[in-house]
Amino acid sequence: MLEQNLNEEILAKGTIEKVVPFVMCGKRKIGLYEVSLKYKNKNYCALWRAKKLETQISRSIPHRTQYLRENAFFQVAKFFGIYHIPLITIRKIGRYVGSLQLMIGDGKRRTIGEVKAHLKSADSKVINRLAFLDFVCGNLDRHYGNILINDNKIWLIDNGLSFGSTDDNPRFNDYRNQVIRQFVNQASLPETLKELSSKISKGNFNGLISNLSKLLSQKEILYFKKRLNDLFKL
Repeated sequence: MLEQNLNEEILAKGTIEKVVPFVMCGKRKIGLYEVSLKYKNKNYCALWRAKKLETQISRSIPHRTQYLRENAFFQVAKFFGIYHIPLITIRKIGRYVGSLQLMIGDGKRRTIGEVKAHLKSADSKVINRLAFLDFVCGNLDRHYGNILINDNKIWLIDNGLSFGSTDDNPRFNDYRNQVIRQFVNQASLPETLKELSSKISKGNFNGLISNLSKLLSQKEILYFKKRLNDLFKL
């Protein structure tokens, strides 16, 4: 699979050859740049979100921290073995630091109807795991435009509005967070949660928390642990 075969060094150490403004549907996306880079004689394309050019979208998210949250979301997904997040790292390009994320396919967005149909027909275990990820990471902005379908696989993108929520944040329970949860298979959910909870006992959970502490506040990590506890009864 793409995300398992590729090494994060592609983004961290690849030679940057070109940086241009990112354009989608004929419109330039402020703060986003398309980056061409080469690693071990192979060419790759990535998206770079510059910290300096971030716009504040939610009061729950401190200004100019979305690039950190993108990385934190990826770290949690990697720990739990949920390989539906593009490779991402934090890298300085020129004078500015930001998040550099590998582009998946041509980056083309599907219609809402197409995404809904794919979510409805997808493997229930995949949906359960994606819903789990959005929940424990406190994602405030999961909508159909932030779900990419490529080669019949679901990718969760634009995860910069994560970890800024608490359980009593009204937006945390609004429609945006039902986009994936509405397709959760309740019959298979206990098995999925059991499998995911085993990652904590078998994996280096303290290592994950150490990595997150470099990206998030202690309060945000506390709520992350609380959401895990609510699911797993740790």
